Amino acid sequence: MKVHILSWNIWFGTHFDKVTDFLRRSRADIIGLQEVTQTPEGKNNIGEPLAKKLGYSYVYATGMDLRKYGKPLVMGNAVLSKYPIVGHKTHFLAKTDSRVAVQADIQVSNTQLHVLSTHLIHTHQQPSIIQEEQAKDLISVMPKNQAIVMGDFNATPDSKTIQLLNSSLRNADNDLTQPTWSTVPAECEVCLPKGLDIRLDYIFTTHDIQPKKFTVEDSDGSDHLPISLDIEV
Repeated sequence: MKVHILSWNIWFGTHFDKVTDFLRRSRADIIGLQEVTQTPEGKNNIGEPLAKKLGYSYVYATGMDLRKYGKPLVMGNAVLSKYPIVGHKTHFLAKTDSRVAVQADIQVSNTQLHVLSTHLIHTHQQPSIIQEEQAKDLISVMPKNQAIVMGDFNATPDSKTIQLLNSSLRNADNDLTQPTWSTVPAECEVCLPKGLDIRLDYIFTTHDIQPKKFTVEDSDGSDHLPISLDIEV
């Protein structure tokens, strides 16, 4: 049985309609999202209408408080699923920075998949002890079997962060030359990215999962491109 998995940093939902349209057309069975926003009081979570439009279940975990950057929002990660979510938890990564991984335990036929969506600290592609500690924490909390972690790792393929993850997990993509992120001005709220520069987004699995097809997708709904993976369960 094929399961189609997709991960996407949706840029705070800046282009919500484009994100919604792409996700609907993707026909992904399980979706990991990053930069999912809501108010500090827990209202207006943009993952909820996305899940509702798709008819999917979803779980969410708050990571970063954006009020210190002048935005009246918090952001986190979400997992949306066509299949039943039978359990979930939040993993806090390297307490010196407010980053999390949300885990959804998803029942797919006779198999329970453990799917994590995460977003590591942004370091301007420079070495970071904090980011490396987040990667180590991620490895330590991941279930040992039938587990997938995906997201915006804010790290290039040659970084120590990705090397740490590669040493314990299976990188689903054999071609890490395809960029997934475009640099845009930090204050840019409505402009679209103009060029792809850097690879920051990845999907990793435990070694009992055999990736079948990895794709860097095409969309102008965010400053990141979506990535997808087909597996057999």
